[in-house]
Parts: sequence; C-alpha cells; structure tokens
Amino acid sequence: MNRILCIGVMILLNSMGLAQTNLPISVEFRGEELKEAFNYFEEKYGLSFAYQESVVNGKATYVNLKDINLEEALQKLLSPHNLNFEVFREKFVLIKQDTAVQVPAQTLCGRIWDKGDQAPLGYASVYVKRNRKGLIADSEGNFAFTVRYLPSDT
Repeated sequence: MNRILCIGVMILLNSMGLAQTNLPISVEFRGEELKEAFNYFEEKYGLSFAYQESVVNGKATYVNLKDINLEEALQKLLSPHNLNFEVFREKFVLIKQDTAVQVPAQTLCGRIWDKGDQAPLGYASVYVKRNRKGLIADSEGNFAFTVRYLPSDT
C-alpha cells in the first residue's frame, strides 16, 4: 500500500511540475544577467537549463513578460542575444547560439539635445542596453561608435 501511495504522489508531483510551465508567465527583467533569468525559471517552474558559458556570459536582459506561455517567454528573453532554445521532455531547455542570424556591426552616431532648452547635452552616456556597448558623448553632445545591434534594441 505504501509503495502505491508513494508512486501516486510522485506521479502527482511530476504532473504538477509540468503543468506549471503552461501557466501564464509574468515577470520583468531589468538588466539582470541571463543566468539569473534562467535561475528564476528553474526555481519558479522547475525547468533545467543547459548552455555553454561562453554563449551567455556577460549578457544582460531587459524584457517585460506579461501573461505569455513558456515558449513565448523564452523567445522574448533569448532572441535579442541571437540565442535559440529547444525544450526536451517539457522541462529541459537547451540554449544555443542562433547561427541563422548574423548581425553586422553598424555605426551609430548622433547628437544629444536637452529637451528643455534645446541646447547640446555634453558628456551624456550613450549605449545599447542589451550588450552594454557605448560611450560618453563629447562636450557638444556628439557621439559615434560601431556596435552590433538589433532593431528591437534600445
């Protein structure tokens, strides 16, 4: 009898864990490392992530996930970093570099103005949030730098 009860509890707990990944996901990440986001999903939804350290090291995420499923959440989390994923047995997530998307380096340049008095805003920080690449504008608010960025970047 105890053996049957134990097996029943294990089946119930396993099915509850799998059902949790189908719940609507709502979470916001504001510059946390991808590894921290993975830890969140592991703790909250019982997932297990596998990845090469070099693929995710130093990558921060800025994303607001609101009432979406796991697949959509992972896609929004990973696509800005040219990463893709595969889910195995509903709880094992393999993260890999998306080799189909090659983002060329482009030059960003411009001039920053103060919104109030329309004067140049010197020494302002300018950077691409996703990959933290940027610089400080000159005294006249001018900047130019080469960086890989996506249309969705800020």
